[in-house]
Amino acid sequence: MSTGLYTQPPIPSPQYPNSQFPSSPPQYGTSSRGGTNWILSLLLVGGGVLLLASVLIVGAVWYAVSSLEGWMVGLGREGLVAVVEESDIPPPEKKEVVAQIDRVVAAYKAKEIGQADLERLLTGLDDSPVMTYISFYGLHDYYLEDTSLPQTEQDELKLAWRRAVHGMFAGKISSNEFYDAMPFDDHFEEAVAHSEKEANELMQKWLTRMQKMADAAGVPADPPAVDIGDETRKLVDRLLAK
Repeated sequence: MSTGLYTQPPIPSPQYPNSQFPSSPPQYGTSSRGGTNWILSLLLVGGGVLLLASVLIVGAVWYAVSSLEGWMVGLGREGLVAVVEESDIPPPEKKEVVAQIDRVVAAYKAKEIGQADLERLLTGLDDSPVMTYISFYGLHDYYLEDTSLPQTEQDELKLAWRRAVHGMFAGKISSNEFYDAMPFDDHFEEAVAHSEKEANELMQKWLTRMQKMADAAGVPADPPAVDIGDETRKLVDRLLAK
């Protein structure tokens, strides 16, 4: 039965294919794969920084050690050269002795010898008759300036000195024996301050000790003078050959 009112029929909902409009909206945001790449990149960068730092540290340590060794070598060399340069040996002989010391240093820098060899060589030079001779060179002339010994006794003292030096380089007299035979500076200065006679007597005692020492060692009565440059070269030759 009709009421006379118009009634609109229900409008059906539109239907869409699932392939065009998915039922669930797309998800946006950082995927788990993207997070892994970010962490990996950070680790690679951090590892590179650590590797670079390690290389720099190793390089710095190597440079410090090399510089220290170089400094020690230079210090040992300069110590020996200072003794030579401050001595009274003639300039040409100074030049030759320094050249032989530099042979040892050059062998080390060329890696022909190691650190232990270098120490052995420099110590061998320092303890050798060469350095003892250089240290006491001209001592008899220095002392004789403040005495009034007759010329004959002065000549005898110079000869006794030459015999003792010859015996030392020949291995017949040790450096310690040579040193013990020397008059001490303070004793000589006291003798000079007291009287000329006392200074002369001190020199005569020194002459007697040197003569007895040379005689006991079997040193020739009139040996040739020492060529310190040649003796240093022979010493370095022996040390480098070991």
